[in-house]
Amino acid sequence: QDPDLSSLQVGSACLAKHQDGLWHPARITDVDSGYYTVKFDSLLLKEAVVEGDGVLPPLRTEATESSDSESSDTDGASYARVVEPSAVDTGTCSSAFAGWEAHTRAIGSRLLAKMGYEFGKGLGRNLEGRVEPVQAVVLPRGKSLDQCAEILQKRAQGDGAGASRAPRSRGRGGGPGGAPPPRSLFDFLNEKLQGQAPGAPEAEVAPSRRGKDMYHASKSAKQALSLRLLQTEEKIERTQRDIRAIQEALARNTGRYSVAAAQLEEKLAGAQRRLGQLRAQEAGLQRAQSKADTHKKMTEF
Repeated sequence: QDPDLSSLQVGSACLAKHQDGLWHPARITDVDSGYYTVKFDSLLLKEAVVEGDGVLPPLRTEATESSDSESSDTDGASYARVVEPSAVDTGTCSSAFAGWEAHTRAIGSRLLAKMGYEFGKGLGRNLEGRVEPVQAVVLPRGKSLDQCAEILQKRAQGDGAGASRAPRSRGRGGGPGGAPPPRSLFDFLNEKLQGQAPGAPEAEVAPSRRGKDMYHASKSAKQALSLRLLQTEEKIERTQRDIRAIQEALARNTGRYSVAAAQLEEKLAGAQRRLGQLRAQEAGLQRAQSKADTHKKMTEF
């Protein structure tokens, strides 16, 4: 049975046969003496002119499609449908939800609402997802993930220790009449490593906190100490080069230009003083580094 082409006119949807022998959806743009100019829906296919045997009416008419779509809207709720933005009830939204959109174009919550999301309910098909957003944790700059995890763990331990330390001190008495706790070998080692006298009160530990922190040097503190030592050594090398250059210039100008020689001698004296200060700084850093290494050897078993 030949297809009925009487319903085809300009603007009608149809199926047109392409040069590759396949039928593609298209739309008629012109009709002239049994020849149809069609424009394919695909952007990859160019406009073509076909005869009557190269065009077919659509399998489903537009009226049927519209009636089917209307009937499908009245069917059961098993089919998803797009909710208009004006029909969405935003409800009471917490300040935490979509708070980041204050710095953006606020398209995320609108897309969620257009897809049928109801504010205040969980995500997912059955609304079983989480409601509150994931809290962002700001990590320190210049630290690796291992160091950041260690810092967060120490911070959590410090908060727990601070909360549990006060009741323990109250239970012990804490007064001058209270009996001192028994001493052990580890107390002796801690006093020697921390530089604290056996009978010194705890209040005297605060002035020597810097030395205590140096003994208990962490990896980051040791790295900073090594970096300072390396920078000091580089400054010493530069100062030594400056001293050699000044000495060579002074040897060339000796007995010739008294004013230039005096200026060079003054520069030489200043460079030598700076070299002495750098030497002393280098020795102090080396002692601090050796103390940190000694503490590590005595505390790691």
